[in-house]
Amino acid sequence: MKNIFIILSLLLLQFVAFAQTEEHKVPSDISEVTVFLHGAQVTRTASVSLEKGKNVLIFRGLASGISPRSIQVSAPENVLINSVKHEINYLQKDRESPRLTEISDSILILDNLISNQNGQKMVMQTEKTMVLANQKLGSEKTGTTMAELQKAANFFRSRLTDIEEQLMKIQKRKKKYKLSKSRLSRQYKELNGQRNRPSNDIRVILNTFSRERVKVSLRYIVNNAGWTPGYDLRAKDTQSPIQLDYRAAVYQNTGLDWEDVKLTLSSGNPNQGGTQPILGAWNLYVQQPHVYYKKSKQRATMAAPKAAPAVEKSYDAEEESSVESDEVSFDDNVTLADYTEVNEGATTAEFAISILQTIASGEKPQQVSIQSNKLPATYQHFAVPKLDHDAFLLARITEWEGLNLLPGEVQIFFEGTYVAQSYIDPNFTKDTLDFSLGRDKKIVIERKRLQDFSKIKTIGFNREKTFAYEIKVRNTKAESANLRLEDQIPVSQDKSISV
Repeated sequence: MKNIFIILSLLLLQFVAFAQTEEHKVPSDISEVTVFLHGAQVTRTASVSLEKGKNVLIFRGLASGISPRSIQVSAPENVLINSVKHEINYLQKDRESPRLTEISDSILILDNLISNQNGQKMVMQTEKTMVLANQKLGSEKTGTTMAELQKAANFFRSRLTDIEEQLMKIQKRKKKYKLSKSRLSRQYKELNGQRNRPSNDIRVILNTFSRERVKVSLRYIVNNAGWTPGYDLRAKDTQSPIQLDYRAAVYQNTGLDWEDVKLTLSSGNPNQGGTQPILGAWNLYVQQPHVYYKKSKQRATMAAPKAAPAVEKSYDAEEESSVESDEVSFDDNVTLADYTEVNEGATTAEFAISILQTIASGEKPQQVSIQSNKLPATYQHFAVPKLDHDAFLLARITEWEGLNLLPGEVQIFFEGTYVAQSYIDPNFTKDTLDFSLGRDKKIVIERKRLQDFSKIKTIGFNREKTFAYEIKVRNTKAESANLRLEDQIPVSQDKSISV
């Protein structure tokens, strides 16, 4: 009897041990996302009930493109994290996203509409057949009067015309429904292809000293996401400061939507690598030049490198009209930028948006406003009449260094009208940002060659050429304008030529 009791006790202990190591599929929600220029760090949170001893948690159905080396798990201090393992699950199918469900429902509605049009088409064709089958009027003995014939002709004409018009309308509606269904089907196929990718699972083994409910956080980096910086530059007039709106085009193709998440945009790029470069020895050797032979001319030639000309542009600001940022105020409209906090780290800058955001997977990049700043600017006209007879209005912006700008396209607006597209690259910019606000037709410039003062004279073996040009500038504006005008004189590159 005692032996039986011992055996039952051992079996019970084994059952308890098995129960303690049972795998738990943990439902989790995406709470935070930090989007880098290339890649994003996703934070998931879950509330888990842990048994005393060993616990195995499985986070299932995660986004595709996870970087296994980036996985981090955090839990309270009294919970011991034994191991974290990334697994690919080819048997688990991702749940259908709301976007897929919406597209599927739309396709079903279009199928019903197409079936309805097919039914109407069959009814109209049957009626047409019936009408055409009853064209015989009267009988062979009595015949048909002219009044009856006219009445019948009017009926056939009216009814057949109406039937043909209805058939044309049915065909037009059917074509429209089929086109919409084709577009939705292609979109469904693309999104469903992302959904049918293998599921990413993360297995976490924990140990606790007591039974309790804890909050577990999971962080990992996905590669198929990122953001692109962009700017809107707005100038109200030449007496106002510049308004520079900083925005981001955020995209993600992870297969899962980010719904109501705390979004942070970072200027960092974890895929770029952070290992410092190490200089090696710079060894010099005598190297014989390579000789290339051209068989067609039967002689040896060597290719010599050509130096590209260096051009440097500079604008004098001695007589520019300057406007400080506190002189004129824009209409303050509340935007998402008003709810963005900028945090500057040692190597990167982060833009934390306090309003929860939703970024759908596989959709077009979503525009997110980051900052809106008013910057002091100076305005100056610039012209090169040799190349273009128009004068260009330039806006020169200062005090931009503390805005954490990144290279990106900028859309320029002046006086409420779109002007042009330019590009900001802080890595290759001086202390002042220069932007063209377009051509000013009210500054009329004329450059012409003066034939009376231009001549060619030959003295011995030397030839002397004299050129004279006249430049006229007329300001038709009601206000004065500061104009920088550039022209050039030739520069000799040969000792036999003097200027």
